[in-house]
Amino acid sequence: MLLELTIDENQTMIRKSDIRRIYTYFTLTPISRSVYHEFVIKNWKKLLDMHSHDAFIMSCIIESLAVGTNSQEALEKIGEMLSNGAGAASNSVEYALDQIKSNIKWVKSHEKNICEFLKNNY
Repeated sequence: MLLELTIDENQTMIRKSDIRRIYTYFTLTPISRSVYHEFVIKNWKKLLDMHSHDAFIMSCIIESLAVGTNSQEALEKIGEMLSNGAGAASNSVEYALDQIKSNIKWVKSHEKNICEFLKNNY
């Protein structure tokens, strides 16, 4: 799998400069976002070991977790994982968690109206 190649130190197919792009692409659809979340949570220690010194990659990994994430369960999982450290991207932790909280708040505020609209119009 493509994500697995990003943590394989012996692979030669993916340039280090392309890793951020791959992680970002995995946040574009709900299904791939779910795969990305599982991958990051499962491999957090390895990602941290490999990239903790690289603020750009770590920020991308962390901030990509917030894209489209809008459940309390995901917030708790991600918050617990990030509490173990974020390397050079510690500033991104607060940003990502705040973004997820904002997404949760937005869903709570608008879910009823959206469901009502969809029910009445489709």
